Parts: sequence; C-alpha cells; structure tokens
Amino acid sequence: MKRRLFVLLICLGAVFLGIGGKLLWIQLVAVHHYTGRNVDLVTGSVRQREKGIVLHTGRGVIEDRSRIPFTSLWQKVLVITPVAPHFRGKPAQIQALARLLGLSPEEWNRGYAAVKEPVFWRKTGADEPASLTARQAAAIEKLGIPNVKVMPYVRRYPSDMTARQAIGFVSQDPDRLARLYPETKTDGLLSEATELGASGIEKAFEPYLRGVGRTSVSFYTDANKRPLQGLHMRLVQPKSNYYPLHVVTTLDSALQRRIEKYVDVEGMKEGAVVVMDVRTAEVLASVSRPQFDPGRIGQGDTGWANAAVKAVTPGSIFKAIIAAAALEEHVVSPHEEFECHGELGKYGLSCWKKVGHGSLTLAEAFAESCNVTFAKVASRLSPETVERYARKLGFNRTVGWTGRSVLDGSPLKPFDGEEEGQVFAAGTARGDGGVIAQTGIGQRDVLVTPLQAANLAVTLVNGGKLRSPQLVKRVDYANGSTMVTFGSHLLTGKEDKPISEATAKLLREWMGLVVSEGTGRSLQNAEWTLAGKSGTAQIQVRGEARVNQWFLGFGPADKPRYAVSVLVKNESPHASHYATRWFKGVMDLLAETEQEKNIGH
Repeated sequence: MKRRLFVLLICLGAVFLGIGGKLLWIQLVAVHHYTGRNVDLVTGSVRQREKGIVLHTGRGVIEDRSRIPFTSLWQKVLVITPVAPHFRGKPAQIQALARLLGLSPEEWNRGYAAVKEPVFWRKTGADEPASLTARQAAAIEKLGIPNVKVMPYVRRYPSDMTARQAIGFVSQDPDRLARLYPETKTDGLLSEATELGASGIEKAFEPYLRGVGRTSVSFYTDANKRPLQGLHMRLVQPKSNYYPLHVVTTLDSALQRRIEKYVDVEGMKEGAVVVMDVRTAEVLASVSRPQFDPGRIGQGDTGWANAAVKAVTPGSIFKAIIAAAALEEHVVSPHEEFECHGELGKYGLSCWKKVGHGSLTLAEAFAESCNVTFAKVASRLSPETVERYARKLGFNRTVGWTGRSVLDGSPLKPFDGEEEGQVFAAGTARGDGGVIAQTGIGQRDVLVTPLQAANLAVTLVNGGKLRSPQLVKRVDYANGSTMVTFGSHLLTGKEDKPISEATAKLLREWMGLVVSEGTGRSLQNAEWTLAGKSGTAQIQVRGEARVNQWFLGFGPADKPRYAVSVLVKNESPHASHYATRWFKGVMDLLAETEQEKNIGH
C-alpha cells in the first residue's frame, strides 16, 4: 500500500514537473521565438484584463525662476468607467449630473451611458478632458454615481501657456524612444505611446523630465471582458519623494506674459523679443512669433521654430562689430571725418539718406547709421579680422549655455535649434571690395540671431567680456531640494580675448548718441534713458522686396539693468520702424516692473 502511494506521488510529481517545465518553455522560449521579445506572461495576462487611462504621465515640470509652472497644470476632471446598467446611476442622479455639465440627460446617455472602456468627459470637439470647477466637482462627488469619479488630471500644456517656443513640445517617436531607453522597453514604465521631448527645453532636458511612472485609473474585466464590479476602479501611481523633477528656468513668467500680450496687441506677426539681465546674462523673456499650439503639433500647427535663435540678415546692427574691429585694430580714429554723398558709386551702394550725410565723424556715422561711412571703414579690414571680431562679440558662433547631464552624461542645449549665424557664406569671394562693403553694413551673407543681438548689448555693458546666455538655472527634486545647479560662464579667454574695456565703453557711449542725436530719437520719451542701435536689412521673400527691422540696446543707460533685442521679420520696406517702437514699449514694461518691485518692498 505504502509502495503504491509512493509510486502515485512520484507520478503526480512528474506530471506537475512536466506542466511546470512546459509553462517555463512557453514563457522563455516559445514566446521569444515567435515575437522576438522577452514577454512576462503573468504581467501580460493581468494587463489584458486591465483597462485604464492616464491621469499624469509622470513627466517633470518646467517652471519659471520663481518656480511658477509653465507646464503641468493640475485640474479636476470627470472619469467614466464601464459598468453594468444598474450601476450607471438613477434617473434623478443622471439628470442632476447632466445639468451640472450643461448637458441634457439624453446627450449624456448618448455619449457616456454605455462606454466600453474608461473615458474622460470632454466638451464637443475638444482634445483635452474638460476641467471642472470646484463647485461642479463637489456637487458631482456628492451625487455618488458608481461609475463616475472626479479625478486629478495633469494637462501638460495650459491653453494660455507662455514662452512656447522656448519650452517646446513632446511627441511620440518609438524609434527614438528605443534608442534613448533600450533597457526600459519591457519594464512597464514606457510604451510605444510614450511621449518624448521633441523641441525646446522639453527636448534638451529629456533625461531629467522623463519621470518614473504614470498615474492612471484602471478597472478590471473577467475572461469575457465584462467589468468586475468589485474592482471597477483603481488608482495606480508611483510613490517617490523625489520625482517628478522640476526644471527651473531663468524666465520670469509674469514679465514674459506682459511682453507677449504687448507685442500681440501691437500686431507682431513674425519676429522675436529677447530680454536679458545684463549682470547675469540670464534670459528673462524670450518671445517668438508666430506662436504655435503645443497640443496640436502634427495636426497642422507648424510654426514651432523659435525665432529667437534663428539667424536672419541683421542690417545696421552689425555696424557695432565693424566699429569695434576698426577701433581695436587702430585703422580708424573716433574723430576721423568721412564724406557721405548718398552713394558709394564704386560698388553701387547707397545710404539710407539719399542726399547723403555730408561730413561726419565715425561716432556721428554710428549714431546716424551711415552706410557709406561703414562701407569705407570695412574696406580697411581683412575678412578674417571682421570674422574674428564678430566671434569676440558673440556673432558667427552659438552663444547659448551648454553643459552635460549629471544623469547620463548627455549634452544639454537649452537653446534648442540655436543657429551660429555667419559673416561670409561658403564660396563667397571674401576679398571682393563689393562683398566687404555690403558686409560692413550687415547685408550680403551676414546672419545674426536675436539671442546674439541681445547678448551683444550684455557684452558691451560688461566691458567686452562675452558670457553665455543662460535659460535654465537648476533642477529640483519634487520635495524642493536641489539636484543640480547650472552656472553661466565666459566664452572669451586666452584663445579668444575680449575687446578692450575702452572700446566697449566708447561703443556704449555711441549707442547713447543713437538715442540722443541719431536714428533712435523717438526713444527720448521712454520711462528710462536708453541706449541702442537700430537696423534695417533689405531682403527678398519669394521675389518680393521686404526688410528685417532690428533694435538692440540696454537701459537704464546710466546704470544698465536690462538688455533687449527686437526683430521684426519680413516687413514692408515702407512700414514704420516697428522694432524701435516696440523696443521702447518693452523697456517701458521693464521700468514699470521695477517700479512695482520697489513699491512692493
């Protein structure tokens, strides 16, 4: 008897061992053979019975300098899950719910009474879940309808978000996802639908913004995909005191909003405004037009390129480079006089003042933006010298701060898409006198970004020392402690010495003359005494004559606090000089902001 029992147990053990071996083979061999992947069947079987929607992707937050969020707006939304008919609420409850949402009971029943999987309540035509007011949320919760729950939801991009081009956007890119995170494709944290930073700070700080898991609401079904009423709704979220991380920028969201509103009211269609703190080289505001909707990328909204870091023809603001090079190389004296008769016949170059400026010094030529004088001065400089001084002053190179991630060593470039610009194009006959003349007035091949232009003013205020503009200050943990801080740095050194303090001082004084006696006289009634340089570049757009208007400068002139550049792109050649007017408007906003701060203190 004992022997039979022993044999029976051995047989049963062999059977179970065989079954276990077969299951193991299916798990580790068969599935891998047929799919080319390692698949956890247990996890997979649970996921097959789990249906859910994401309330928060877990992505990090991008904030302004005072930790006011640009992204990740928390709001209350309505989540509806599938249940059996008798769990969908009584007629009186449905009527009250519909009234709270501005619907009829019929509209509610038609759209949401028999949902097959969890859904958000959305207003007609909307992509995002509808936000509930505090009153709506409280009243709906009080109704106690089993399959209707008020849940917290994070909207990545608020409808009124500012600094959109600087912040950037996210999008789905499965191939890039696999390249960036090959080790996480089977850990459940990422899926092919995971969104990655595709531009701006979103892209540059992807390693920090990725997060450690989603917050979702789920419900479970049986083998026939019917809702399990006892488990019909469940909140799943990661538990971490440190994530998601917060990327703290140098931007001032209140100032950014005021400037954006100002240029929109004024009618800027194409262009940019950059505002920098001259003491720290921090970018306080970065405006780019046309604006884009980060929630509609891939749906026809294509104007997402950041005009603040794209290089275009600068016109007369480039005369600051020519003046600096000529003074530093001692090929001209500040008091040397030049003759302008309106044209430089040798090269077919005209001055904006058709009758000419007559006899004038280099300082006066700078203030009056005399083309003929600066073409003559440029002819005394070699092409290599012009390029060298352009680089010393932050042109013909990228200037935005760059670094490396402490997480994975990847490069960090907050000014995503920043262009170097240029002085001469490849293949240009640099030694040609006509080329040099046109280059001397910022035409021909010369290209400059608004960020470089604002940073030029910062460089001159700081005695010729070129700093890297900064857009991100640090990264903080979710609990408020700091993970890493990013500091600005000089871009000039032993190999690339700055211009002298004397030349920088003289150029600052000449920028003051632009306002007091030259092309910037309209700025004399500004809230502060200002200094700067105007520019008007002639361009062709689809065969039509257009102009780029520029103004860069600093204020207050006696104790500089802010540097500002304004670019108005593709404007009519006959239009008013909007760039000068809007430079004044932005500086007046900065003056008002300073006054408000002083009153507050």
